[in-house]
Amino acid sequence: MSLLDARLILITQGPLAEEFIDDGKLDLGHFILKLEYLWISASFVIGSGSFKFFVIYLSLSLLGLF
Repeated sequence: MSLLDARLILITQGPLAEEFIDDGKLDLGHFILKLEYLWISASFVIGSGSFKFFVIYLSLSLLGLF
């Protein structure tokens, strides 16, 4: 499968599409596609409000401890 086809499947069907599942494990097939998937996942987690809340909470807790 070409990189463009794999990218289109990842965008439209998500990482759990049957084309990416190999013996129960996620196999995107292309290194670039794996990096894009990790980048998008990380940016989603960092952009969420609860993550920001816990980072601020941890920072203030550490400041109070010291």
